[in-house]
Amino acid sequence: MTLYQSNTLVRRFSTLAVALLLASVFTLSFQSSAEAKNLEAPGGAPVNVPAAILYVGCPGLLANTVSVDFYYVRLDGTVGARTATIDNGGLTYNTGAPTVQFYNVSINYQATNALYEFILSANRYVDAYIYPSNWGRDARNGNIFATIQC
Repeated sequence: MTLYQSNTLVRRFSTLAVALLLASVFTLSFQSSAEAKNLEAPGGAPVNVPAAILYVGCPGLLANTVSVDFYYVRLDGTVGARTATIDNGGLTYNTGAPTVQFYNVSINYQATNALYEFILSANRYVDAYIYPSNWGRDARNGNIFATIQC
């Protein structure tokens, strides 16, 4: 009888502990999704960079570019990929300079390399690797930026 009561107490405690754990996880997930609702990157990844901007120091390269694929490591360790085109606003001019822009990015820019692959006409491409030391961070808005030259 004592062992059975002991099991009942353990079961009640375990059930209570699991219920409290589930309630706290639900509450935390609800709060974080509510806060990040407008800032989530594709796939629901957390955002740590409002924008990643690549200034292109050779206008001829951007003029011949059909699209730019951006490959990077997210904060959670998975690989992210985005595509910039003129149509989606990713290939543009920022303060007069040709740029490739991606908004609301979850990127581990302090520890891993990023790859910009410029897809040119006639199935040609140019790869630009951005190393962690090449990123700058704008203290005013949190954007990260890098520049490439031809």
